[in-house]
Amino acid sequence: RALIEKTDVERVRDDAERANLQEELEAAASNILELQRGQEALRVNLANAKEGNTQLQDRVSVLTAQLHTRTSECAEFRQQMGYKEKELLEANAVLQRSRNEMVGKDAIIEQLSQQQVNLDAVLK
Repeated sequence: RALIEKTDVERVRDDAERANLQEELEAAASNILELQRGQEALRVNLANAKEGNTQLQDRVSVLTAQLHTRTSECAEFRQQMGYKEKELLEANAVLQRSRNEMVGKDAIIEQLSQQQVNLDAVLK
């Protein structure tokens, strides 16, 4: 009888241990499923991040090309403005010489006019 009771006690203990192991196994399986879902979410996030990074790199490349184009255009414009400034300075110098010549001619005309007045006065 003691042997049967001992066996019954062991059976109850084994059943309890099996139930505990079953619960632990189910909890572990649940944890594994949760980890797999998390891993899949991470894969999706990584793929999205890579795609976003690629798009950003493409945009940076486009903007860099535009910047180089604009920089080149600005340099060309500055060069053209340098030529224009030189042309304006040359035209200004020509204009100044013309003004100086006109002042000289005006002085000669004034002198001649005065001489004409003096000659008219002597002839009268």
